[in-house]
Amino acid sequence: MFKLKKTLSRLTSPFALILLVAVAPFAVTQETIIHHFFAGANNGSLPGGGLAVDGNGTLYGVTEEGGDISCPYHTRGCGIVYRLTPPVEGSSGWNFTILYSFTGLSDGGVPLGNLFVDSAAGVLYGTTDLGGNANGGVVYSLTLGNPGTETVLYNFQGPEGSGPAAGVTLHNGALYGTTANGTPQHLGSLYRLVPTGSAWQEQTLYIFGDESSNGQSLSTPVFDSSGNLYGTTVGDLNGGTVYKASPPSAGGTTWTFSTIYVFKNSADGTGPGPYLNIDASGALYGSVGEGPDGHGAVFKLTPPSNGTGPWTYSLLYSFTDGQDGGGPNSGFVFDSQGNLYGTTAEGGNSLCSGVGCGVVFELTPPSSPDGAWTEKTLYAFRGNSDGAQPEYNLVLQGGNLYGVTSFGDLNNSGIAFQVKP
Repeated sequence: MFKLKKTLSRLTSPFALILLVAVAPFAVTQETIIHHFFAGANNGSLPGGGLAVDGNGTLYGVTEEGGDISCPYHTRGCGIVYRLTPPVEGSSGWNFTILYSFTGLSDGGVPLGNLFVDSAAGVLYGTTDLGGNANGGVVYSLTLGNPGTETVLYNFQGPEGSGPAAGVTLHNGALYGTTANGTPQHLGSLYRLVPTGSAWQEQTLYIFGDESSNGQSLSTPVFDSSGNLYGTTVGDLNGGTVYKASPPSAGGTTWTFSTIYVFKNSADGTGPGPYLNIDASGALYGSVGEGPDGHGAVFKLTPPSNGTGPWTYSLLYSFTDGQDGGGPNSGFVFDSQGNLYGTTAEGGNSLCSGVGCGVVFELTPPSSPDGAWTEKTLYAFRGNSDGAQPEYNLVLQGGNLYGVTSFGDLNNSGIAFQVKP
């Protein structure tokens, strides 16, 4: 599992003394809880991925536990896929529905990662960390009925690895993802699933080596306009990498894999998160769990102007683990003005064992090319009824931000929330 549940080490760096950033105080922002999670057959516990949204503003997500309590390896259930329907005029709140409850057997168990919503086809795509024919996890589709119909598209049980815990991305009719585990000789794979009649065929695009080379990929792939795929790796023996996989030329079958950036454990940070965002220019945005100040950072990678050569790294913001937060692990969402929104798993209020319960933050781009991005804390969690550790992606819908916390609330099972920027 790729969830950030470690205490961040405290790095010191002379670069932290010269990094000029603007930090705004807490904004007066209200949080609205739209669902309380708890273990049981009629609910889910411990969100295992961020929220996904369809064109109607309906939200979808997964929990690691809850649902079918006959689960063979979780007394609190093997997890669920759920739907949150926005309130209509005259209703009292959001409507929570379990679309599917995993048994932990051939259908999979412990769903993790973000869901991919294919509204045109009326299905969701997702992954489970366990279950399946060899207990190596599955990729599944789920119709948007009430309840939904689950179909296992692929069982992981061979040299391609196991534990596809980062979700999948649908691109040109094929699904792309990564496995977290591999054989003793490698650390998982980058894979592609292609529909072939009534079945899906797996193609291994790349096998990740040991931690001294590129490390382990826990990443959800993203694509640029040319069909190139990007992701991240982490490893104990290096600071992590950002990689690129380019599709084969006409008539070919082999993808070209390259490392476009290696983190150096110093000024640029270490431990890139599993999510990247890409803008219209092809620039990548991501987070590292440990930044120049030791508490994580947001970075940007700009592609070479001529198509060849090194990518340019820019440090947009380094967290201090104070009111601004610490330990970012999520991807980001942008508004029409170019403001970036995300979450940190720690920092904010000095609660949650003294490390903070996490925040929702906003980064505003500079008004001049040589200016600094400005960080604003929109909401700091307190760890009780309002949730704790918001470590997954936000979605922006109707002028509001929506997300989940992994823990907190009265039974420590997490919540789904709304914050207005």
